[in-house]
Amino acid sequence: MRSILPVISVLGLLGAGGAVAWSVLSRPNDTTITREQADSFNLKTGPAPARAPSPLSPGETLRDAVAAAPPAPSSLVRPVRDPSLSFTAAPPPAPVKKITVISAKAESWARRSRFISGFAAKPLAYMLGRGPLGSARGLRAFLADPRKVDGYMNSALVRVTLNSTAVAKALLGNSVVIRAFLATPAMSDARSVRALLGSPMVRKMLDCPAIVEALGDPEVMRKLVADPQTVAWIAAHPAVLSAIAEAAPVLGGALTAKTR
Repeated sequence: MRSILPVISVLGLLGAGGAVAWSVLSRPNDTTITREQADSFNLKTGPAPARAPSPLSPGETLRDAVAAAPPAPSSLVRPVRDPSLSFTAAPPPAPVKKITVISAKAESWARRSRFISGFAAKPLAYMLGRGPLGSARGLRAFLADPRKVDGYMNSALVRVTLNSTAVAKALLGNSVVIRAFLATPAMSDARSVRALLGSPMVRKMLDCPAIVEALGDPEVMRKLVADPQTVAWIAAHPAVLSAIAEAAPVLGGALTAKTR
């Protein structure tokens, strides 16, 4: 049995070779591909043009020439040209805006404080005697001193006022307080008004949610728009109207209609 196995193997190889030869000879018109075409075929562009071999330098072997030759370009390592397949970096996340939450106890303390109660009773006297609004030069000097501005903005009473809608409405909705503020020497000086509007302090105030909400309150808007002195002062300072319109568009529209 073992002696027959080599004979069967030889006959199998001869049969396979004969089948291949018969297939080629019986169909001579079929398209064939040469070894050179197979080696030069590129997955991206198809067959590459034939290149003549470079002559060897004196003393150079075929192995040296192959090692020194740069690798042929391949479609598998080419950059993607299709815009639909390109990738872009994700945009950075938007910064989280911090909001200070004022408790009801803090609001009650602010509204009952001696300063707020005295300020509401005699606002002009408090503004002239306890702040930089008594002179135009004094206000500009205050705004130019970052340490004084930071101390004012970080004081407990100011922090509660800027972050409590109830306290902000009580002050901005008080026509007597607004008229007293506009009557101070500092607010009668155009240069000081421009300095105040362009200061980081006012920009920060107008960015506080409590101030924005108070300026958008219907009752506060009604009092501001109904006061002739306030409307006349705002009409004389267009930059003030622009700042109000940016912070509170509804109030800005109402004041614009009144100042025309």
